[in-house]
Amino acid sequence: MRFAGPVAPRSVPSAETIGAIAAEDVVAATAVPTTAVALIAGHAVASIETVGASPYAPANPARLVPVAAGAPIPDGCDAVVPADAVTHDFGLASVQQAVAPGENLRRAGEDFAAGTRLVTAGTRIAPHLALLADAIGHATLSIRRPRVAVRHADAPEASRSARLVAAMVEADAETTIGTVDAPIGAADLVLLVGNAEIGPEDAALALLDGTGRRLGHGAALAGLESLAWGTIADRPALVLPHRPEAIFAARLTLIEPLLTALAAAREPPPTETRPLTRKIVSQVGMSEIALLARDGSAWRPLATGGLSWSAIAAADAFVELPPQSEGQAEGTLLTARALTFPPLRSTP
Repeated sequence: MRFAGPVAPRSVPSAETIGAIAAEDVVAATAVPTTAVALIAGHAVASIETVGASPYAPANPARLVPVAAGAPIPDGCDAVVPADAVTHDFGLASVQQAVAPGENLRRAGEDFAAGTRLVTAGTRIAPHLALLADAIGHATLSIRRPRVAVRHADAPEASRSARLVAAMVEADAETTIGTVDAPIGAADLVLLVGNAEIGPEDAALALLDGTGRRLGHGAALAGLESLAWGTIADRPALVLPHRPEAIFAARLTLIEPLLTALAAAREPPPTETRPLTRKIVSQVGMSEIALLARDGSAWRPLATGGLSWSAIAAADAFVELPPQSEGQAEGTLLTARALTFPPLRSTP
């Protein structure tokens, strides 16, 4: 993790930032709107001159200015009369509907006061915030989006798993995928997918040893005992077994934290606190993932350590149990990380 410092920010069109982590605050430089604007097409008027107006007793304001929706309101006017409420007889305009001050218009600063913060640095840019940022003049936004190189051994299982790894990180990163022979390029994180167990002859491990520096092999995390890690060009690199349960465990405990650090994300992960319906038993000396399912207002343990595919499919949340843990007793209030995932980034 000490090699996973924030990547350099980049300015990209607002429409391409949805789902990305903002590199800086997005602030309204001026009041929005800067002046009162019409919400409908009609006629701007001083509302006091329409008091009591009706089809049976129309008013004849001294000033009645045609305006389009979104157009600035002229000085001296404080409301907009709908177009169908104005009649013209013998060259005289009459208003058949009374309007109150501010009716059918948006006052200056009503959307945003100058200095209003729409997006906070380190948080994910939601679609509606990207839309509003563009509407108030931020044609581009500064984001941090890591570049991830996914490389795999030349075997069908590794190739399939590598494609899934790339898809899993696509919402948070720009990814490239290829075999271990493909250049790494200017990646911020390298994910290498090897055999079912990472051994000395594994092509993915050989790539780490040949182009970078291996820092460890064999994690004290159940399911990832053969995982290797190190650096390539001083950027973090992981060598993952191609087994689905191993990739799932690595995503939760290693890949997501690395992407969070690279993007300088500050949003806390979503959690839920519920009592356990039964005891969780954990092996001392190994970190283990416990998968949980919602069961009414409680957590029902599904699996610990060895993660079956059926448990993964049914899981709503997880906790990582430290090596010294013997588990959790039935009825314990347990705060677990919800299994939620960011939306996939759309390609404009």
